[in-house]
Amino acid sequence: MEAAQVQERGSYLLPEELQDQTVRRQRIQEALQMLATADRDHLHPGEPEARLMKVGAGVAPACNAQVVADGASGLLVAAQVVNAETDNQQLVPMLDQVQENLGATAQETLADGGYVSAAEIAQAGTRGYEVLTPAGSEEDRPYHTSRFIYDEARDCCLCPRGQVLSYERTKTNRGKYPVRVYRCRNFRDCPCAASAAGTPKAGNWRSARTIGPWCGNVEKGKRRQSCCA
Repeated sequence: MEAAQVQERGSYLLPEELQDQTVRRQRIQEALQMLATADRDHLHPGEPEARLMKVGAGVAPACNAQVVADGASGLLVAAQVVNAETDNQQLVPMLDQVQENLGATAQETLADGGYVSAAEIAQAGTRGYEVLTPAGSEEDRPYHTSRFIYDEARDCCLCPRGQVLSYERTKTNRGKYPVRVYRCRNFRDCPCAASAAGTPKAGNWRSARTIGPWCGNVEKGKRRQSCCA
């Protein structure tokens, strides 16, 4: 039975070069030193630049491939492989590459939800890149940020109930870009405070507004498009 299992599944012996305990210990110490030098909690010896990413149904060391395709022809106009675990910092770098390759970006660039980042969208706007991203589902979120109206003349936000959120302060979000914070002063009497924040301590619910141009409604027509994925 055991012989049949070995024949079916193969040998479970260590590779010949690792069977010596001294050599094996040395290899382990070298691997730990590489991990410490890289200042990371994971490292693939064969692919040191790879990062743990969601791959299919699991997580494995991998790289993240980025492409931008022309909407009309389907031709790839930019491509890059990075080791970032997510796409939310890749929007502007890919559009910069399109600009470098073609001398201009498309009139509209469609990007999926993975690219949605306030910092990236704001930066794209300052560079004149027209970007469209999914708004996301708001049916079950009556107090979603998108339902708050910004009154530029009064520099305040209006909640879905018409209450005023006054300007409180400006903070730096993750040390990258400024965000203006607006706070409701009538939260103690608000019957929807818990719904707005999702917790019993919803009194100090706030609305944050990124400083910078955001893409709004785009006039439809025959416009050159590209797709970032």
